[in-house]
Amino acid sequence: MERHSGVWLSNIPLDENEGAKGDVLLRIDLDTDVARFEWIEDGKPYREWLIPASIVNTGTVRHVTSDEEDELARATLRRA
Repeated sequence: MERHSGVWLSNIPLDENEGAKGDVLLRIDLDTDVARFEWIEDGKPYREWLIPASIVNTGTVRHVTSDEEDELARATLRRA
């Protein structure tokens, strides 16, 4: 079995149907080009990356407020 390591990140908030656990939403701003870490799968309405923790740890991390989370949800529905 092939193993992968790193931190899974997505461009929209995910729920337990996509494998996410917990109820805290974080925003991570990275100064690094992460295109090479993107996992592209047909049919997914979102983008996701598996990025080495050493790169993620260099980013700016902040907790997303419920108001911001609501806006992200509305933006996601507009794209669907």
